[in-house]
Formats: sequence, C-alpha cells, structure tokens
Amino acid sequence: KLKVIKDQRKQQAVERIDERINSINKIRTDRFLKLLEKFEDFLDRISARADLLEKEGKNVIGVRAGVSGAESAITASRSAIEEQSKKIYKIIITTEGNLGKDVSMSVRARQNDLKIVEETVKKAHEAVKKALSALKLIGVSSGGSTATTTTATTTSGQ
Repeated sequence: KLKVIKDQRKQQAVERIDERINSINKIRTDRFLKLLEKFEDFLDRISARADLLEKEGKNVIGVRAGVSGAESAITASRSAIEEQSKKIYKIIITTEGNLGKDVSMSVRARQNDLKIVEETVKKAHEAVKKALSALKLIGVSSGGSTATTTTATTTSGQ
C-alpha cells in the first residue's frame, strides 16, 4: 500500500509540474507580446517625431531606416513568440527510476525554447534603440531641443 501511495504522489507531482511548465510558457510568451506592443508604440512616437523634423527640413533617412529595421525585427520576434505560444510541453516518462531526468528534460526544453524567443525580443529592442539613436543625432545637430524631448520620452516609454 505504501508504494501505491508513493506512486500516486509522484504522479500528482508530475501532473502539477507538467501543468506549470505550460503555464510558464504562456505567461512568458504573453509578456513578450506586451513588450513588442510597447516597442511598436515607441516606434510610432519616433516616427511622429521624425515627421515633425522632416517638415522642418531635417534629413530623417537614418531614422526611417532605423524604424524600418526595428519593424522587421519586431515582426520576426512576433512570429517566434506566436510559434512558441503554440507549443505544448508534455513530460514523457520512460521509467519511474528516470522520473527526475524525464521531468528535467521537459523543463530544459521549454527553457531553451524561451531563451531563443527572448533573443528575438532583445534584437527588436536593440533595433528600436538604434532608431532612437538616429533620431537623437538629428536632434543634437539641430540645436539640442529634440534630444531633450526625445530623452524624456525614452525614460517614460521604457
């Protein structure tokens, strides 16, 4: 009887871990999507500021290129996130003796997949920062007022 109770506890523990693995995957992918939305909002503000500078006669080609690169990076990251969010992780148990190893393999697989997705989000963030840097360069060359405004926007946007 003790062995049956022990097996049931192990089974319940594995079921909880299995649910938690997928729950964490959903939480992380949702968080990544929210970050991308913030990046897109920030890019919209950068584009709007570039439009104003363009009307003032400033050369905003670098900013437009930066925004375009950031949009591409965000699109690539969104695809990776959506693909990751569709994944379902199941613990495949080979033997009771290998239970810990089997659980660890599933957890590590999810962790590795999320690290790959996180790298795409980091690349998108870097691309947005490059677009902002290009905008700041225009602001600095036009007398500094744009750089001050942009810096304030950056602090509140991130």
